[in-house]
Amino acid sequence: MLHAKTVHIGTGQTYSNIASACPALSPGDTVMVHSGTYDTYQYYNGLKGTASQWITIRKAPLENVEINGGWQFTSSEFIRIENLTFKANAMYDNTLLHFDHAGDCSKLSNHILIDSCSFLDVSGGNTFKLGGVSDFVVSHCRFINNSSDAAGIALNESRNGIIRNCYFENIKTKGIQFKLGTFNVQVIGNYFKDAGIDDCALKIGESGGSQYYCPDAKDWHAKDIKVYSNIFVGGKTPFSVGLAINTDIANNTIVSPTTFVLRLLSDETMFENKNNTFTNNLFYLDKTLYFNGTSGALNIDFPSIVFTNNLFYAAHNTGWTGPDPYGGSYDTEEIKGVQFINSIVANPLFINLALEDFQVDSNSPALAAGLPIDEPKFDYFGKPFKAGRCIGAIESDSVLVSASVNLTESALILFPNPTNYIIHLGLEEGKAFEAEIYNNLGMRILTVNNSATVNIEHFPSGVYWIKAVQGREHYLGKFIKI
Repeated sequence: MLHAKTVHIGTGQTYSNIASACPALSPGDTVMVHSGTYDTYQYYNGLKGTASQWITIRKAPLENVEINGGWQFTSSEFIRIENLTFKANAMYDNTLLHFDHAGDCSKLSNHILIDSCSFLDVSGGNTFKLGGVSDFVVSHCRFINNSSDAAGIALNESRNGIIRNCYFENIKTKGIQFKLGTFNVQVIGNYFKDAGIDDCALKIGESGGSQYYCPDAKDWHAKDIKVYSNIFVGGKTPFSVGLAINTDIANNTIVSPTTFVLRLLSDETMFENKNNTFTNNLFYLDKTLYFNGTSGALNIDFPSIVFTNNLFYAAHNTGWTGPDPYGGSYDTEEIKGVQFINSIVANPLFINLALEDFQVDSNSPALAAGLPIDEPKFDYFGKPFKAGRCIGAIESDSVLVSASVNLTESALILFPNPTNYIIHLGLEEGKAFEAEIYNNLGMRILTVNNSATVNIEHFPSGVYWIKAVQGREHYLGKFIKI
């Protein structure tokens, strides 16, 4: 890259914070974020890389960095943010990272990549927001603890994006919100645990008024949202589909929602709810719930909403025979008129429900029972679905990290172990390395570059695996977070 430079921010560095560094940045530059005081809101308009020279903002090696004040970027392009921890505190308790267009659809932020970041402990608003962004990827990030009435990820007037391999936990209201003309967004291979305790994990087509900065949305709030190969555990309901068209929800595993199997809502009657499909999803239900909707709503085109080859199981009521439009357990009376085609009502036979191992055993009725469809191509663990695909998020014979250990790898020394706050990686000091941390479901939750001490305070309790590469040596280790 011609003329690319590295800019340093933090205590004792050239710049104290991101806003002061931005005017000095050019396409291709890298910002190294060092330890420092980051407890004030930061804003910058017009930070722009190019297609061949992105601007990268990442944590400096060998340092623990926590950003407590929110960062907001307007009309920004070709920006990559990696391996940073954003955490609300008493001084700043609102949106931790925000890209937007400042109300002008001709000035969208675009080509934004957020990878391996953590967003923690918000109680005053959305955790992370894209408000007028095109062409974005959010991957391998954690969104934990939001006690507000807002969302873990808020998508407003945003399009052409992917949210993949992320982890959401303890989100009071909404895991991800799609509204105000958001379209063509894929949600792939994420894990939602109690993400939407009072509302839903995914709020697709949420109401929000009839005025738009961007003119694309005329009859809908969300369009062409694709929800593939995700796992949903707990929460009020996994999906609330409202003012949305062409939603495709396929090959997901849903376990123990607390109030609704799912919701179809009408909200503002000038917008439509139609052409939404639910295919090859696995619903494990352990209490009497129902399909919530708005019976007779004129803006819901009930016959165009189709459920095909879904597996339902009522663990507490094994005599239940399936969704019934005329009442009873898990009734669909409020969404009468939708199509249920080839539903399967049977125990999916999870490998270990208590340990959240939602693979199914060799006798499961979910095996090879899915409708042949083009998407998703890959299951939750990234393994290709078979020609006779499984119902649910996990294809048969999909393997966990713990089961695919390369025995030629050297043991990685980890201490203390068990631990509840930090873990030390016993690698050769002064020599560069890269490490990846996986949970016991095989999902990568953090990437570490050259930092031998890792803060795992906010990890849920459980077993984790670390794979590390230093020079030509490959290492593998396991630790327990208590």
